Amino acid sequence: MDMRSLVRSVWRSLEDSHKDVFTIFRDLKWLIAISAVVCLGLYLPDQVRELYRISAANGGRTALKQLLAISAVGLVIWFGAFQITTETSHRVDRTKPLPVWSLRILPVALGILPLLAAVLGQLLSRPALYGITGVDLRVVRQVGNIFRIQENTLSDDAKILIVLAIVTAVIAIVFVVLALKSRAV
Repeated sequence: MDMRSLVRSVWRSLEDSHKDVFTIFRDLKWLIAISAVVCLGLYLPDQVRELYRISAANGGRTALKQLLAISAVGLVIWFGAFQITTETSHRVDRTKPLPVWSLRILPVALGILPLLAAVLGQLLSRPALYGITGVDLRVVRQVGNIFRIQENTLSDDAKILIVLAIVTAVIAIVFVVLALKSRAV
């Protein structure tokens, strides 16, 4: 089989399955929109970034509640998309690879997007001491300097936010593995 015939067969396969893929996307359009709005809400507003900083500063239960809430949002979106794709799977041709792949991947992708937006938001909300480097930073860190405690606190908050982002990313990876493992179309 030469390259030209391979391209033709792939193109015919795409032409045959595009109606099924459009059906899947049409059925999921509102969940796609909801997932996009939730992602923007977890990533963009400065108020949300400040909440990430507060949970890092408070630590413990506050950080755990934040992780549980973000995970619950992703799980609810995944569950809704899973229900819709399960219903849609009865109306599409499941012998074609592209619709089957779409039915398998889209719910997981929609569920993981809020988690990834939260990871990015947490990483971008790390406090930084812009403009303080070298000698100025050593002066701030000297014993007796009134700004030393604040610098230590901000430094600790930045480290905790990195840990929270890593934990959220691990939750996202576990979510993807479990969701793909459990999904049989």
